Amino acid sequence: IVVDEDIKAGDIVNLVKENGGRLAESVELFDLYAGKQIEKGRKSIAVSIRYRSLEGNLESAQVDEIQQRVVNALKQKFNAEIRDK
Repeated sequence: IVVDEDIKAGDIVNLVKENGGRLAESVELFDLYAGKQIEKGRKSIAVSIRYRSLEGNLESAQVDEIQQRVVNALKQKFNAEIRDK
């Protein structure tokens, strides 16, 4: 995601955990970049989310729903943009 440079990575991780719910087993920051390809005053933060259910197999629709909730929360709270690869 791309956010304003003053937003703390820890705040992003916490928001992802909150919105990922009990199925978001782990949330980890794995990349932080600010430079030529990113608008001045902004930074790119990459987060890995591992989903897991102790109750059975997860359906892709379940994960898609949670993922969309996470993305919406990031956009709303941090004015985040999803960055293409």
